[in-house]
Amino acid sequence: MTGMNLLGRTPVEADRDAADPVIAPFDRRVIAVGAVFCAVLLALSTRYGFHRDELYFIECARHLQASYVDQPVLTPLLAWVSLKLFGVSLLALRLWPALAAGTTVTSASSPPARPRDRWLSLTHRSTTPKVPRQRRPRG
Repeated sequence: MTGMNLLGRTPVEADRDAADPVIAPFDRRVIAVGAVFCAVLLALSTRYGFHRDELYFIECARHLQASYVDQPVLTPLLAWVSLKLFGVSLLALRLWPALAAGTTVTSASSPPARPRDRWLSLTHRSTTPKVPRQRRPRG
């Protein structure tokens, strides 16, 4: 009788499974959920006017520099691209954060073993606000 592990596999089968892990196929519905999430953000983005930070980003985009004291250069650069492509538009300025959020929802839903778990994970990640963890002071 051959020795079997807890899963009922022989050591040869266990070694073969460890060397060649089975990866769940990528579900294209995950991309659809990310696209719907992005579309909802864009549809609701024009309900309010410009925020003062967005006006500041537009002003920084009009006077683009290599670096800024209070922010990285990517934010004014994306505002500059939006300004050049679409003009002063609230929807165009909020396009980049919506694309980033949709991409985050799509990429964060790594494929678990069961499809039910995948949809629970995707629903959780697309509806839960991201709150940074508070660190307690030591001492």
